[in-house]
Amino acid sequence: MSGFSETSLTVKLSELNPSAPSIQGVSLWLLHHRKHYQTSVKVWYKELGNTKNERKLTMLYLANDVVQNARKKYPEIPKEFGTVMRSVFSHLAALQLDHKTEASLDRLVKIWKERQIFDKKVTLDIEKVWGKRARLSAKARARSSPSSPPPSKKERKHSPLPPSPSPNKEPLSDLFSDSEDPPPPLSEELNSHCDTNGQTSPSFPPDSDDLISALQQLEASASSDATVRELIAKLPPDMSDLSSVSNISSEDQARDQLKQLETASSLLVEYNKRLQEELRDRTRVGRMVADFLTAQKDLLVQTEERLDVYRDKLDKVNQVRTELEAHLASLPDIPTLPTQADTLPSTEKLFTG
Repeated sequence: MSGFSETSLTVKLSELNPSAPSIQGVSLWLLHHRKHYQTSVKVWYKELGNTKNERKLTMLYLANDVVQNARKKYPEIPKEFGTVMRSVFSHLAALQLDHKTEASLDRLVKIWKERQIFDKKVTLDIEKVWGKRARLSAKARARSSPSSPPPSKKERKHSPLPPSPSPNKEPLSDLFSDSEDPPPPLSEELNSHCDTNGQTSPSFPPDSDDLISALQQLEASASSDATVRELIAKLPPDMSDLSSVSNISSEDQARDQLKQLETASSLLVEYNKRLQEELRDRTRVGRMVADFLTAQKDLLVQTEERLDVYRDKLDKVNQVRTELEAHLASLPDIPTLPTQADTLPSTEKLFTG
């Protein structure tokens, strides 16, 4: 993997595209060089402001992939990204973005909030800035009609990105200083996930821990509640039989019957609600499993492609090594040169003649 420098990162960001392999490849490279995380955030922030509007969402997807991979073992990385997110979304809110891009950014903000990627204050700042833009956009779409005039040419097409915030007002050289950390293992780096289209497909595959937690919660679902099911099974059969009403002979018996019906109705309504919730949960977990499997297959393909590249490089190295060994073997033997002791007289011979 190539060495880190601001220039190399700038080149990688300029070549970034919305495909999953491209985003995951740059994310993997950034995590490998995570000791430079402060410089990485600074360069990413600068390039986000300079790139075209249609590429800004891809830059956000890259940041999402990095912070979601780093949030548990390397929380300093999401924290560093959080220092610039308010300014990033202030910048985005001032741009003219299409509805699809806005919807993707809305979903990204929602996922960050649900998974608590950033500090609560950072999340609130993002929601405050971007939520105001979303409300204005919704009102504008509600007022728009086919007869609406086209937007004025004087409308703002691009907004310069504000300077990167510095909470402690330290100089950039201090704010973006390097920290020493060992490189992460490859198996952890490959466990990445990113969004390439803002939809609910494998764009945002769940973390393995989130998936395991969701599956464990299904074990306590309504259909597995033997106690309630046993209570429902023990309900008298005549409670569901309308003809049993004719067997009521007194007011007290009717009141008792009504009380039993109300209890059974309450039990069944509550259990039905739990079953509906379980159905929604099972549907959601099914999507999570499908997204997770799709993401893992994509990572497997990417890893196999990378392995093929490394094998080709290894074959070339072995070939060069073989040629070098053959060349060394073909060289003539170097004759042994006389030592200094053989060419110069000793001290005794020099003075005794």
